[in-house]
Amino acid sequence: MSDCSTIIKLIHAYLDGELDVKESIRVQAHLEECERCRRLYQDEKAFLDLLPSGLTTRSAPRLARQHISDALSREATRRQRQRRRRMIAVSPAVLAAVAVLIAFFAAPRSHVPGLVQVAVSEHERYLKDPTSLGLTNSDHRTVVDWLRPRLQMPLHLPIDRIPEGQLAGATVLTRGGQAAYLVYRFGNEPVSLLVTTPRELRMFGEQVHTFKNTFFQPATVEGHHTLLWSDRRHTYVLVAERAETLSQACVICHSSQQGRGLVAGFSTET
Repeated sequence: MSDCSTIIKLIHAYLDGELDVKESIRVQAHLEECERCRRLYQDEKAFLDLLPSGLTTRSAPRLARQHISDALSREATRRQRQRRRRMIAVSPAVLAAVAVLIAFFAAPRSHVPGLVQVAVSEHERYLKDPTSLGLTNSDHRTVVDWLRPRLQMPLHLPIDRIPEGQLAGATVLTRGGQAAYLVYRFGNEPVSLLVTTPRELRMFGEQVHTFKNTFFQPATVEGHHTLLWSDRRHTYVLVAERAETLSQACVICHSSQQGRGLVAGFSTET
């Protein structure tokens, strides 16, 4: 479920119909589950419903409208002349520099969030040097107990063993904010899991999926398969070499019987 403070900021835009489809679905899903935010929404809507019946509109006098229109027209003409004079005074070198900047900012950019880039970078680092982890240990409780005092955030991770995979170790990252970085092995394939504080994520593309009121963004970055999502506790990034292994690695956080049902449901939805 989305953070209440974020939803409250979006309620007026939601009432005015200014949100895109994805944001509207997000707000609607939150309102269905959160009574406090739903009451606030209902109060705001009731207030807005009263406004049309209690307000009257009056037209400005014809002469006043004409004066305003003339003033706006004169101001637009003045600004247009100023722009022309500036263009005449600009040197060819400046125009060339402006053209370069326009080309730079108009060029297509990668929509992969920086947090995913960090996770991929650490995954590649581990592939090159498996000894780069701060702690090498396969016991979940030992690794979590080692991470917690080194992190400035609460850490919620399962401590049960995973039959499908084995924990290799962990370290603490400080790039772009503090994060826990864990490595698991599913067969011979390593899977990285980055865990950090919950963040508002701006996701792009047709590959964004919604499941249980949570947005997931899979992506392929530099040949690696990644999955990004966020909940009330943390923001996560999974990285693996194959999409099948990435799907299998969801049991890291959902190793219980109920959790495995969620994983199966997510696979069916996506």
